[in-house]
Amino acid sequence: AKVGILVQLALHDFSGVQPGVTAVRWRGQQIGVVKGAKVDNDLGGAVAVLSLDPRAVPYITSDAQFWLVKPSITLAGIKGLEALTQGNFIEIKAGSKDAPAKRNFVALAAAPAPDNKEPGLHLKFSTEQVGSISVGAPLL
Repeated sequence: AKVGILVQLALHDFSGVQPGVTAVRWRGQQIGVVKGAKVDNDLGGAVAVLSLDPRAVPYITSDAQFWLVKPSITLAGIKGLEALTQGNFIEIKAGSKDAPAKRNFVALAAAPAPDNKEPGLHLKFSTEQVGSISVGAPLL
């Protein structure tokens, strides 16, 4: 059997992160697990060690991104609904294969905005009245 790779991830918010329990996912599929976590000396964050499937090796590069998914309810709707039933998890946005390999990352505070490189229809809206708009707000 192929051995997985270890990645260190600095987390400011590490609520619900449990070694051996917290999953690491890519596009909804589990590709790893949090193997260990150590709280910083100033208690301001933690460093988690992620054990990832060896098939992820080509994508864990300098432009890969990681963030903690947990449920939240706002006026824009419910986010991280799957985390309600399965527990908080770490999501990965894979890096490009031609970027240099990297094994130490800092978690993003939230999921990154989709970029125009992703397949699908991309629309840009503008308005003169902002109101209470936020990322993920429904368009009526």
